[in-house]
Amino acid sequence: MSTLTATAIFTASSHITITGRHLLITVPYHARYTVNADCTGRSIYRVFGAEFDLFIAPDGDKFMWILTEPAESEGVSGLEERVTLLRIGV
Repeated sequence: MSTLTATAIFTASSHITITGRHLLITVPYHARYTVNADCTGRSIYRVFGAEFDLFIAPDGDKFMWILTEPAESEGVSGLEERVTLLRIGV
């Protein structure tokens, strides 16, 4: 079975308003992810103490993530789709 392991630098941005002032906070962070030949994988965000199981569509157009660490966290998951001009109506 083939496995791809990579480390990436992501940037998270948050828009917040404090007493009428709009602020954009941008925080770079490192993450590590692994994708297996069977389209499963794992992503690890040590700075947040979070780990996610990944389930990737064979064509790469969608993936589902499920928060697995910290173990005491509530069930959090999501489905992400590749952004295309067709999907955003252009």
